[in-house]
Amino acid sequence: MQFARYIQMDFTQFDLVLLDSVPNDEQYGLQTPGYTYNEDYKQILFELISTISSQTRLVVIGIAVNDFLTKPSAVYRDRETFSQQANAQFIDFSQALRTYACQYNEVYSDHPAHPKPELSQQIGMYLGEAINVHFADLTKSEPSIDFSQHFTVDTAHLNEALHPLKTYKNSLKQDTFAQLKPGESIELSHAHSLIGFYVNGFQTNTALELVDAKGGSQSASLFYKRKDNGFLSLFVPLATYDSVKRIIVTDDSANEFDFKPRMTRQSRDSDSARLEIGALIYWKKKKGANLDAQIAADRPSHLLLNDTIQQAVCREVLVALQTRCHSTTGFSKIKAFFALAWFKRRFNSKLTTI
Repeated sequence: MQFARYIQMDFTQFDLVLLDSVPNDEQYGLQTPGYTYNEDYKQILFELISTISSQTRLVVIGIAVNDFLTKPSAVYRDRETFSQQANAQFIDFSQALRTYACQYNEVYSDHPAHPKPELSQQIGMYLGEAINVHFADLTKSEPSIDFSQHFTVDTAHLNEALHPLKTYKNSLKQDTFAQLKPGESIELSHAHSLIGFYVNGFQTNTALELVDAKGGSQSASLFYKRKDNGFLSLFVPLATYDSVKRIIVTDDSANEFDFKPRMTRQSRDSDSARLEIGALIYWKKKKGANLDAQIAADRPSHLLLNDTIQQAVCREVLVALQTRCHSTTGFSKIKAFFALAWFKRRFNSKLTTI
């Protein structure tokens, strides 16, 4: 959802856009206490994919968290479905990793969302080659729906008259945050649903209370590992998308929180509580929206690039297994022979097209 910050930019200026966000969404929607993968989340995801695809060629990269490598999650399956319906290409990165698993004992690095760099680089090379081969066949600006007006980026609170501001800049980007202490708050007047906001993770270590229009509230833990200087723009997605009217900075580290975003710690550090908050992201939830009706179109060409990549990976692994079989002796040769035979049987459909 953090990509909503850029949803109203002009994507027609790009020949092609690559979107890679599956691991973050699996970790939040399926592995983070307080969050869930619900219909609102799916609607937002589809609207983001459809909006980009309505303006340019979109390639959605499907890299799963290690836990979901062998059994694709609902997040992963929906990502392919939405790509197909929005006329975007889908790259089944996990499928390529499962093929490499016939050659390597482990295809992920120490991080559960990061494949081994050498494998990512190789698959990325095959993706680049596939784009070069099929670029003319990638349709641009098919009649997908532009939902950009459903999203609003609000920075009205970034006002010196309301709160002290701090602007950070490095070689890549610049960002401004409002600085708040315990007891201080931000009043929100927007009618649509707040889906999340940015904070400076290096300077934020506090608890928050979010109050809705009916007086109900939910609490959040933002206990990040604070640093002496610098900034790290982190997106804090809300667990439910209510019409939040007030964000209050609290100092209650013993609270039972309704949700705890990723990268947070168990409790606040010994320094005073502090929040550095940036842009707020709102979403116009359409009442009675039928997601299935909006994605009824059937475009079977969404795996054009993916099929080319999978064939290249199969060819590479096949050659490696054949070389191992011919270069070893004794028991190792027997193991290599059976591994090669299993691989040919398992990937026969792809090998016949090589």
